[in-house]
Amino acid sequence: TRDGLIPQFGPAGVARLQRDAIDRAGVSDVIVLEGINDLGVPIGVDYDQLVAGYTDLIAQLHAAGLAVHLGTLLPAGNALSDGIATLPLAAPVRQRVNAWIRSQTLSDSVIDFDAALRDPADPEVLAPRYAGADNLHPNPAGYRAMAEAVDLTAFRGRCR
Repeated sequence: TRDGLIPQFGPAGVARLQRDAIDRAGVSDVIVLEGINDLGVPIGVDYDQLVAGYTDLIAQLHAAGLAVHLGTLLPAGNALSDGIATLPLAAPVRQRVNAWIRSQTLSDSVIDFDAALRDPADPEVLAPRYAGADNLHPNPAGYRAMAEAVDLTAFRGRCR
């Protein structure tokens, strides 16, 4: 929803949408997995702002004739940044946002990345076998599990 305050957080997804998806030749479908950084320090948007951002992204992509596949936010209750836990307080908002993602009817489909990667013993963190060093980004096995969670039959494009 917002540009990062420091360079490693980068420009907002809504600011990159045209360049990253709409202007790309041959694109028919877009997976949207955005928002966990919005919930963390220092951006800290609320539920309504995040849902408004998703609604805007979906509307722009649909206006461009693209199908939208909205992904749930990954658990990040023990995420680290520079050795400091950054996202445990975001858990209630993340849960609420994921409930909205799962129930909304604006996108063409939902990909439940949260269910695919969360730790069954503690659903607020990535399963250890999928967690990268920062506990926010998946490791290669986690990215493989994310890819396996995508139902390619829901896509308009011929990627099946």
